[in-house]
Amino acid sequence: MQVKISAKGPKIGEPLLQYIEKRVSKLERFLSNIDEAHVELIVTNAKSAEHRQVAQITLRSTTGVILRA
Repeated sequence: MQVKISAKGPKIGEPLLQYIEKRVSKLERFLSNIDEAHVELIVTNAKSAEHRQVAQITLRSTTGVILRA
């Protein structure tokens, strides 16, 4: 499985990158046909909160199924 990580906002440190890759690789236990995982980390200013943090993951399988959370 190929893991791509992108960030909008502050730079990502090496410990966080390793943690993300470790956690995403565990998804193969449940979905054996995952071909690619794309993780997006976004930090923005919002009116409701001083800082808003969002993490999104998109999984693509070899059968063409796309899961997004």
